Amino acid sequence: MAATALAAASLLLAFAGCSGRKASSPPPVGEPPPPSGTAPTSPPPAPRSAAPSPPAPAAQALPGALWVIVENGPGSRPQAGIERARVVYELEAEGGITRFLAAFTEGPVERIGPVRSVRYYFLHIVKPYGGPIAHAGGSTDALEWLARDPSYQDMDEIYNSGAYFWRSKERKMPHNLYTSTDLLLKGARARKFALRPLPDWPRGEMPGGEPYTQVRLRFPLDFTRVEYRWEQDRWLRYQDGDPHRVEGGTQLGADNLLVLFPTEYRVQVAGKQESRRIGIIGEGDGMLFARGKGWAIRWEKPSPDKPFAFTAAGKPALLAPGNTWVVVVPGPRWLTASSTGAAPAGS
Repeated sequence: MAATALAAASLLLAFAGCSGRKASSPPPVGEPPPPSGTAPTSPPPAPRSAAPSPPAPAAQALPGALWVIVENGPGSRPQAGIERARVVYELEAEGGITRFLAAFTEGPVERIGPVRSVRYYFLHIVKPYGGPIAHAGGSTDALEWLARDPSYQDMDEIYNSGAYFWRSKERKMPHNLYTSTDLLLKGARARKFALRPLPDWPRGEMPGGEPYTQVRLRFPLDFTRVEYRWEQDRWLRYQDGDPHRVEGGTQLGADNLLVLFPTEYRVQVAGKQESRRIGIIGEGDGMLFARGKGWAIRWEKPSPDKPFAFTAAGKPALLAPGNTWVVVVPGPRWLTASSTGAAPAGS
């Protein structure tokens, strides 16, 4: 396969090492009983003589964006509900394993998860938009951010919002925690959170661009390898060589794929505590892939309370209609793209 390593000519970010040890997080708590009114962890089988199931309810706009941290380790797949997210951010959480921050703007989504712990850089992403962020504990620095900034609408299953999550008996802890848009809305009302619509990025036809059919992304330790292929007029997602499917069989995909190179990417170790420093404050280079093409872009996020902005050739980058995945990799050499056909992601 003829592959081309993509990088912005003006910037080559250094990757300052990684560690195979797992970052610590609060220990899991005992299983709370499912709150009253929640959906069962798995629907009972329909009798053979049952009438055909009614169609699923049409998606309706939520009163504001709901944010959920979703696991992406081997024990978490297939995930549930993430295919319904309007925007998904993917960053490394620990030991080469990535994690998702999913923003839901339409519902109902009856099962979302597995839900896991938060990292500080996910909080920086949510900060300018507001809205509840659902998670189960977090890294030490993330919990410190939440403790000192009451503006976060924190919905932590471990510490303050257990009634709005449930544990599935189909999986082992910690890979069995779920929530739903209805439960999160119920929790937001109970805690008097102010929901906010999610502002959109500019949309339209981008001029120029190079044709691509495959985008391959790697993460530290080569533990997570992701591939996007331009198929069925979308960037369909593959992980570790296989289609990345959710519960029900739908393959994950994106209409817009933004790959960002951060200002720093390193591991900090203090005693037995390990954390990742992923710099998404400031500005840097990246790539936008949409409509089967790719463009070099610049990203800017001046402070935690400012949203990401993207430009191409000095003008606002224009996204295609549909959903968006934003992936942060250590630097340009961790991204390879090709227009010559697909190869297995693990090759």
